[in-house]
Order: sequence, then C-alpha cells, then structure tokens
Amino acid sequence: MVLIISEKTDQSTYEVVKWLKYYNTPYTIVLPNDKIYIRKIDFEDDFFILEIENKIFNSKDIQSVWFRRGKLNTFINEIIDQDEISKKLRTFNYGEKFAIEAFVHSFFLKLKFLK
Repeated sequence: MVLIISEKTDQSTYEVVKWLKYYNTPYTIVLPNDKIYIRKIDFEDDFFILEIENKIFNSKDIQSVWFRRGKLNTFINEIIDQDEISKKLRTFNYGEKFAIEAFVHSFFLKLKFLK
C-alpha cells in the first residue's frame, strides 16, 4: 500500500492516484484534517497500528510514502481539568505525542519514497 500525505486541493495528488489505479496499486490518502489515532506501537518489532477515518492500518502494510503536502494529525485525548496535575499530564502527553510522531516519521524514512 502507498500512503499519500497531502492536501485536498493538491491536483498532483490526484494525478498520482490515477497512476496508482492504472497499476492496481492500493493507496490511502491522509489529509491534514484526518484524525489519526495511534492504536498500538511496538518498538521491538518496529511497527505501529493506526486508525484513520475508521480504517485500521498496520505500518507493515505500507510499502512506500508520498509526502506531497499536508501533515499527520495524530490525536491524543486532552485532559479537561485545569488543576496542576492535569497541566503536568497535558504537557507530558504533548511531549509523548511529538515522540510518537517522530517514531512514525522515522519509520516512513526507511520506506521507498515516490518522486
């Protein structure tokens, strides 16, 4: 499967999609507003499970990535309470979110990129 990270208005993305369809290559487009839920991370076996728009993806099934534009919008539940403990937990969660995003990006760097 080819993972395409792009914006909805990027015409070249849809040109690539035509090409992928022609070659019967499975693909998924991730847009900036798509919420990405991280369901599992296995650092030992170097894979993760994502839920994007109610579909489950195993990173082992991603053969290549085309990063045209856009961003990955990983989602971590926010803590609503404003007390001191909640502020510290929220800060910790955001730090973890960035670490997880770095892991996902480093995984993508190991894959074949489309040009």
